[in-house]
Amino acid sequence: MSSWVSTRVRLLSLCAVLGHAGLWGAVLLLCGLAFERPAFGQPAGGPGPRAPASAAAGGMSGVFVEQGEALLRAGEYRAARDFFAWAIGVEPDNWRAYAGRGLAWLGLGRLPVAMDDFDRAVALSDNPAGIYYNMGIGMAALGEPIEAEVAYGKAVMVAPRFFAAYFNRGILRLRQGKYEEARFDFDVLDHLQPGRAATLFSRGIANAALKRNEAAIADFDAALEVNPAYPGVYAQRGRVRLAAGDHAGAVEDFSIALGPDPDNPELYLARGIALLGAERGREAVADLNRAVTLAGDRAEARLLRGRALTAIRAYRTAIAEFEAAGELDRKSVEPPFFRGNALFDSGDYQGAVEAYTSALGRDPAHPGALLNRAAAQLRLDAIEESCRDWDVACARQILAACGLWEKFCE
Repeated sequence: MSSWVSTRVRLLSLCAVLGHAGLWGAVLLLCGLAFERPAFGQPAGGPGPRAPASAAAGGMSGVFVEQGEALLRAGEYRAARDFFAWAIGVEPDNWRAYAGRGLAWLGLGRLPVAMDDFDRAVALSDNPAGIYYNMGIGMAALGEPIEAEVAYGKAVMVAPRFFAAYFNRGILRLRQGKYEEARFDFDVLDHLQPGRAATLFSRGIANAALKRNEAAIADFDAALEVNPAYPGVYAQRGRVRLAAGDHAGAVEDFSIALGPDPDNPELYLARGIALLGAERGREAVADLNRAVTLAGDRAEARLLRGRALTAIRAYRTAIAEFEAAGELDRKSVEPPFFRGNALFDSGDYQGAVEAYTSALGRDPAHPGALLNRAAAQLRLDAIEESCRDWDVACARQILAACGLWEKFCE
């Protein structure tokens, strides 16, 4: 198991999802309890309270459980754990005590021990849906997504209308790339409680991943009708519009998304790509410059800025950007490939041949580099070299190369 810090980060991501969903009850039960105190997972500074001397009868177990739950709400995890332990000592079959102690162990970052208590609580409870749900959260935080998914599944089998369990399982499936299964969960949620922005937004992400662009945009539109300020919707809809070729719509969405988040380099990068697609090269360069300023030297931003500069025929500056991108990412084929394109467009055919050769060194099967190197060599009257590239490309089923070989080389 990772340190309590990484555990806290994992749980916080789940808490953010629950908060966006408006599931404040679930946030109170787990997220608020686990993260109210800055000294999460650290000693509280002294021993917990001692068991009252009168705690000898089974009737006292309920008192201990209630006190333990109150301490959980106050973030006193060690003391809560002690009260639940006393309740179990008085009444060994008290499922609420095991479930509560499981939550206390979660708050202390002791996830495996928490799972043991949850297992015991399930065995003792007549309606363990909530216990399974907390087990799912704990297993997800432990980095066991398959076990977490199973736990959420058991929760909804016991309680088929358990909204939070469906929602968390859907988010978990999204993160695992199980987009069809995630969409199923969000469909169920939309049937149980129609018109919730969090459900619509999350289903939109699943549809976008499945390349169902129209369905994704419809979900994002519906989410915005419910809550025009819902975080992330404009950015996600912009990405779907960009993928669908709607560059103008993508520019509009990214511009709106930048309003409340004006220092987000990813949004400037995305809008720069959309502007480039809309043939608004100078504006694209401005956005990509801003992305580089905010995020530092990143190969992707440098590469896109070079492409924007190529579009406005600022070849020398574009070539410098592609060279910088190639230094930042020494594996990707794109920096030398696009540098070759800029050199070709500027009339430096020998430089283009060298750049395409560098690209092929990174990816020998890159079709664009093969075809473009052949074209540059043709401009240099190096017919034999061009024919060699076309022959290789034709053997790889690039039909355009076959036609060129037949025209120039037979």
